Amino acid sequence: MLSLFAAVPVAADHDGEDLLTATLTVDEDGVYYGCTDGAINQDNCSNTSVLTASSFTYKGTTYSVESFYWDSNNNLIVFDVSAGAGTLGSTDAKAALRPLTLWVQGNRFPVRRAGVSGALNWSYDPATDWTDGLSVEVRLTSKPWTGVVLESASFVPGSEGYYDLIVPEGGSETFGVKLSKQPTANVTVDLSFLGGGGGIHWNWNAVTVNPKQLTFTSSNWSQAQTVTVTGVVDGDSNHEHIIVVAIVSSTDTDYASPDGSEGVFVTVTDDGGAVQVGAYPATVREGATASITAWLSRASTGTVTVDYITNDGTASNFLDYLPISSTLLTFAAGETRKTISISTVDDTVEDSGETFYVSLSNPQGATIALGYERALITIRNDEALLDGLSAEVAG
Repeated sequence: MLSLFAAVPVAADHDGEDLLTATLTVDEDGVYYGCTDGAINQDNCSNTSVLTASSFTYKGTTYSVESFYWDSNNNLIVFDVSAGAGTLGSTDAKAALRPLTLWVQGNRFPVRRAGVSGALNWSYDPATDWTDGLSVEVRLTSKPWTGVVLESASFVPGSEGYYDLIVPEGGSETFGVKLSKQPTANVTVDLSFLGGGGGIHWNWNAVTVNPKQLTFTSSNWSQAQTVTVTGVVDGDSNHEHIIVVAIVSSTDTDYASPDGSEGVFVTVTDDGGAVQVGAYPATVREGATASITAWLSRASTGTVTVDYITNDGTASNFLDYLPISSTLLTFAAGETRKTISISTVDDTVEDSGETFYVSLSNPQGATIALGYERALITIRNDEALLDGLSAEVAG
């Protein structure tokens, strides 16, 4: 899938409070490069000879860096933290640390754009591969970022740091847009469309947005303006996709060069006159719990049920994940999303990652959406850790 929000190489600009400044001495096993939380034979992030500083305090809470590394197989920067004496889920970490920015070798990784599920992560393909013993400069800062903030109760966090929004043909969803900080001049936000590859059905005419342009001032910058996305009814039976991108312009010098763009990945579900049910793919680190989003194309006036079951792919049930026999999933009237949770197994086998499926069947009150009858779940390996690092990546 197209990744809009990878690292953004920019000139060094770390104004604001630096919460963590450290040098990482890379440990590598051929796939993972960095430090983790002290599993067998791997460098521990808490060792100051490995990571010169591994804790920071933000808004009265002290956090410890559990994992920080580059995953060369998937081109990801992975950053995992815990809070106090307890663990902190990646979704909670993203919410708590959302205003912060991680800098790695002059590349900017805003927490608000991080992928989640096991650890925060960002797409990163370095110009030169990391090597054992390499010194990497790391900085976590509270410097105010410049750009737009998107918000909606209907958003599903996307796997690559943007938001997913499900809109039925002929139906509408909304999201709010506001600025991240007060501007010194008016700021214009144009809503444009962007497509990509990945073998899915892109359609620049799949939706309409209203309004197409927003204006923010030094007075209303923090007040969310509502954008309505409407699915266009067509004659085919495809689920169609488009990315709605918020493009910023201003004479304000900060907003003239904002910290990247924000976007919403929109899926327009073809209802064919009926409510449809489907499931999204997910990615999970080995040993963590996979969260799979099951969805309806639109709210139903009655109860909708569907059976789901797990099936092996390259992963083996019980060895790599805990299988689920046929189970009933129920959507009450008005509900459009449910979460299916499946535990994975932290084994001791080094591999390149495995997959299994969550399959849907026997829908009542809906039909199964074409192409969404089973969700692919990818388990990221952390077993090369016996020689190097744990792979804790998100989906």
